[in-house]
Amino acid sequence: MQAQFLPKANNQITEIWLDLEAKRIGLGDDFLDELEVTIDHVQQFPEGYIAISPNIRRLPMKRFKYSIFYHFDKEAQRIDVVQILPQSASPRRWPE
Repeated sequence: MQAQFLPKANNQITEIWLDLEAKRIGLGDDFLDELEVTIDHVQQFPEGYIAISPNIRRLPMKRFKYSIFYHFDKEAQRIDVVQILPQSASPRRWPE
C-alpha cells in the first residue's frame, strides 16, 4: 500500500527541507531520509498509530521534531498524508 501526499503536505515538506538546509547543508536530506522511514512504518502498520480523530492518525518522527498526520481509508486501502507539523504545534492546528 502506497502513501499519497496531499498538496499541503508536499508544500510543508518543501518548506521544512529549505529551512533545514539553511541551517546545515545535508540536514534537509537527512529529514527526507527519516520521513521515508516513517512513511514506511505507516504503510506497514496504518492502524498502529495515535488516532487523534475518527479520520486522522498521528505519528511523531524520531530524530526531527515533526509529526506526520495521515488518513487511512481501510476500505480503499489508501493512506493520504495530510499534514506535517512541528510536534510543538497547537492541537488547534491539527487536521480533523
